[in-house]
Amino acid sequence: MVASHQFPEVLWAFARASDGPRLLAIGHDGVTIGEMALAVPIDEIKNISAGVGDDGSHYLYLLGHSETETGGTLSLLRLPEPDPSGGLSPGIQRFDIELPSSRGEVAALLVDPDTKDPLVFTSTATASSLYRVSSDQNPGRALVADLVARTSIPLKPVVDADISTDGSIIALRTPTDLWLWERESGESITEAISGEPCTTPTSGETIGAMVSTSPEVFALNPGVNDQFSRFTMPISLEDPQTVVNGASAVNTAPTLMISSPEPDFEWSRGEPIVIEALVEDDQAVFGGDIKWNIQEIFCPKDGLCQVTDHKTIEGNPASVRASNHGPASEVSIEVSALYIDPGGLSDRASVVLRPSTSKIIVTTEPPGVVVEFDRDSRATPFELDAIRGSIVQFSVPALQVVDGRVIEGVPDGSANYEVHGDSAIDIQLPLEFQPTPVAGSSVRFGGDDRVSVGNVHGLSSDLTYELWLRPSDRGERQNPLAKAVSGEGTITQEPNGVLNFFHGSGGDSGTPYERFVSGTALSLDRWHHVVITRSGTTLRWYVDGLLTNTGTSTLFPSSSDLPLQIGDGYTNGFSGWIDEVAVYGRALSAAEVSSHYEAINDPTAYGTSVISDEPIAFWRLDEIAGTIAVDQMGNWHGAYLGTPDFGQPGAR
Repeated sequence: MVASHQFPEVLWAFARASDGPRLLAIGHDGVTIGEMALAVPIDEIKNISAGVGDDGSHYLYLLGHSETETGGTLSLLRLPEPDPSGGLSPGIQRFDIELPSSRGEVAALLVDPDTKDPLVFTSTATASSLYRVSSDQNPGRALVADLVARTSIPLKPVVDADISTDGSIIALRTPTDLWLWERESGESITEAISGEPCTTPTSGETIGAMVSTSPEVFALNPGVNDQFSRFTMPISLEDPQTVVNGASAVNTAPTLMISSPEPDFEWSRGEPIVIEALVEDDQAVFGGDIKWNIQEIFCPKDGLCQVTDHKTIEGNPASVRASNHGPASEVSIEVSALYIDPGGLSDRASVVLRPSTSKIIVTTEPPGVVVEFDRDSRATPFELDAIRGSIVQFSVPALQVVDGRVIEGVPDGSANYEVHGDSAIDIQLPLEFQPTPVAGSSVRFGGDDRVSVGNVHGLSSDLTYELWLRPSDRGERQNPLAKAVSGEGTITQEPNGVLNFFHGSGGDSGTPYERFVSGTALSLDRWHHVVITRSGTTLRWYVDGLLTNTGTSTLFPSSSDLPLQIGDGYTNGFSGWIDEVAVYGRALSAAEVSSHYEAINDPTAYGTSVISDEPIAFWRLDEIAGTIAVDQMGNWHGAYLGTPDFGQPGAR
């Protein structure tokens, strides 16, 4: 039984009935005010208590057991305190509780009015343990209670407990005695019951509830008649009695404090960190080592924290070194200490240590180069805070194109830097480049060579394919430019030199597709300007600046997942020279096609003319070595595959 914190004249009790547990509201005269069924998710209720939650609401607490496939589970239920004459309110919350080093059976439950924490007593034949359950928890999860005290009342286990509604009086009952403590303001329950109690014999009544105005006790002794009693203890709290043999009633938990390092200490990689703790304990013998738990925790700004290093050591004082797992300043070291006294009570303390850092300023020439380091990547110039004593390993992903130059990486061994004690470090990373392209050059493909670009988007509706071709052989069908036969479109050179454009609605290189012929054959060993446009259902071929054929499409092209390829495709690879390849998401006009054709003798003017018409991608193919075909629009850089001949004379 427990006194209500919300209704001054109400006591709450629970009773077992054939249809399940019931909650009783009882007046101070012993008359039942209300009764309601308790549909709660535990098998057996053992104790009841009341209190005010952190949110200011009034709650009842029920402690009980539930049987599971793996054994019994101790559960704490919290439900809003109901109107005594009404029904239960919704919102029952359940917490499963683990009691470390548990000894004995669950004997009592009370809720601290000051801290709002539930406290659970367990008992053996000769002693009892007190566990604290934090009130700041989420329902539905398992809670590990803290062992905060063990009583040593000689040969008398605690069998019941209660606390006054204002928290000023604490009562523990043994099979033969009632023990009362007066609690000072600001004192914890553990501190209060470590003092000398007042005791008086009892006649076996079960403590039910206490009011805050005096040591007045309401008792409910379950039995045949469910005897209800109300009485005032015939003792004075101002005159505490001495415990048998002068023994202390309680073994209180030790107090542990980390004295070194201090919270503002900053650590560096490789340097020792001295750790030390101070212990205050009421036990006659100070026994046992401090157990230390050391964790390095990496908490990126945009991700979940993760433990990157973990170790446990014993001793006091002790020494530990930070691992060399990287320079990232988002790493902290959590130092936790655990002490267990000879009586089995424990205390923990922890401190989080931040690293000592230096600012690194990273630059490249040209700027805008992506640099990778320690789980991160940024474009130069940038700044980063790195842990002192660490090694920063920079890397530059190869084949970046910055300002039209292809970056192949950094020289071996030139991108590792040790972070020393300076507040700021300037680093300019050396770069290795693909040779500078030569304007007016082209690439010769030998049938087994190609440029693979990737799945270029935006070509399934209106489009233009534009390129310069100089065939060296036309003995078999060849693909100078290909995407998908039954998709966006593919150009095929036939053995007679005529070009065909295939596109379709299958979204791949299968069927259905339709063919559109250029109408003009290409000459061997001569440069030709080749353009195919699609505008709605209208297809147009241009060769050397002139319109050579117009047709109407009956299929609506589909997008495919196939890569765009220069110099190869679904048939055979192209043999000859290719230059100035551009693809557009629209159909060029006849005037634009003619303008491009006329500008070819001036490589600079030609490039300007094409770029001004906003292609999706534009590969000039003027590389003289390397593995990257640079897209002048910066969107779709291609990869040279095979052994093409670079630096060949370009289209004229």
